[in-house]
Amino acid sequence: MVFSQWWRLPLILGRGLVWAMADDYEDDEVQDSGSRKKRGVIFTLVTLLLSIGVALPLAEFASRLIYTPQVPTIPHPVYHHTRLANSTARWTSSQGEFDTTVSFNSFALRGSEPDLGKEHLWLIMGDSLIEALQVPEEETACRYLADRLGNGYTVMNAGVGGYSPVLSWLRLRALLEDLSPKVPEKVVLCMFPN
Repeated sequence: MVFSQWWRLPLILGRGLVWAMADDYEDDEVQDSGSRKKRGVIFTLVTLLLSIGVALPLAEFASRLIYTPQVPTIPHPVYHHTRLANSTARWTSSQGEFDTTVSFNSFALRGSEPDLGKEHLWLIMGDSLIEALQVPEEETACRYLADRLGNGYTVMNAGVGGYSPVLSWLRLRALLEDLSPKVPEKVVLCMFPN
């Protein structure tokens, strides 16, 4: 027999029974067709929900085993995740599109240690568009901006991949405390809607 109705194969946890096909079981009592249809719909929905409830955690577990981030990312209780301060990593593409070495400073932001002694401090907040792990530091938007502004400016790359505007705002509050007494002259938020 070809088992074509796989969604009707639930493990009924309460009774510990496995039903091979809905057509193979019969109740002791004769039920009308409306009640049987209703029971079949409920049975199918419960089976579907149980299947999803088991499949999603298994898929999450498998993806965490298979994929490990190349960039040192650590969980954070306030702004979800951050980079590991004072670390260096290699960021590569499996298709060979990029192969860069990225470093993170004591603020856990991309780039070398910022010169806070300069007169002007700009803080560029954002997501992966600003962090730009795919290119060398010299080719990031923040570095281009710093080169255009000149010698009296420090531009800090505060972009973190996966950040939303809310996470950037929370991170900004923490950065302002870390930078104190120095206050950024400008804070720019740049997000890419993807």
